[in-house]
Amino acid sequence: MNLTAELGLITKTHDRHYHLDLQILGDETSNSLLNLIEAASKSGTLKRFAPSEFGVDGLPFPFTAFKVAAIEKLRATPSLEYAIFITGFFLDFYGMPHAPTYMPGVSVIVDVENMKAAIPGEGNTPTVFTYTKDVAEFIAASLDLPKWRQRSIIAVVHDSPQDLRARKNTELASNIPRYEFFPKNSLVGLVLVFGIAMEEGLFDFKGQSLNEMLPEIKSMSVEVFLQTYWGSK
Repeated sequence: MNLTAELGLITKTHDRHYHLDLQILGDETSNSLLNLIEAASKSGTLKRFAPSEFGVDGLPFPFTAFKVAAIEKLRATPSLEYAIFITGFFLDFYGMPHAPTYMPGVSVIVDVENMKAAIPGEGNTPTVFTYTKDVAEFIAASLDLPKWRQRSIIAVVHDSPQDLRARKNTELASNIPRYEFFPKNSLVGLVLVFGIAMEEGLFDFKGQSLNEMLPEIKSMSVEVFLQTYWGSK
């Protein structure tokens, strides 16, 4: 479906009761998402919309601007109920290459393959980790909830902050061969941002979570995840 033309989308979304999500990758898809929100609001049938806002609130990363634009658009669209799914850091990164995942093979904080870690700060700040398979299950189940919470939390639960801000972080060996498809400066920047966010507590969430609202779903803990995919290796 071409998402760049709003008028065509109105016709295509009419008489469809979809719950919509779109991954934001840049300016083009950001504009497409805004068009899709506008078309959904005018369709007369679409009731709920989930923007691409997985992760944390207020992460200091360029993609935040795209996400903020979508959220502001949804806040100004009273005909659509929306939810931001706050997932924390994806456990998938610590199960590669053994855990089933669609995430890119990048080491962040811990390089399990080479038994090395670059811990941000003292490593004592609480951080939420969630496996993407659990995220998918929670989101699917949340479609049946009578009402969406606009801020829906999914929760399972040493480089100095100064060095991180100065772009002085420990290089993880497993990332070196990945520079071929993920440029070093970009990958280092990504790791630094996540490290700073973890140290500042942005991956520690307060408030009622979907785990409490959907107790029938049992999410995988960090310990069980590591035992499952690394215990016999």
